[in-house]
Amino acid sequence: MLRARTMGGGGLAQSVRIVPLVLSRTHFGAIWLGRVVALGALLLVATRRGDPARVVALALAAIVALSTALSGHAADWGRPQA
Repeated sequence: MLRARTMGGGGLAQSVRIVPLVLSRTHFGAIWLGRVVALGALLLVATRRGDPARVVALALAAIVALSTALSGHAADWGRPQA
């Protein structure tokens, strides 16, 4: 919401309307959607027992941790050149 408010430059109502655009059309949104998918998969795997489940859970947790770095300014490649 805060990122949408910053991008939209409006109030709370406009921020709510902009959230789908931010998630679907920005680098930041793509990383956040990936993070949500990884967290959902991590929740499913965390209920399983055994070594394979632990390995998968560790990999998913690493993806979630990496997504923090990937959503920052250093990972953004800017606008594509047309």
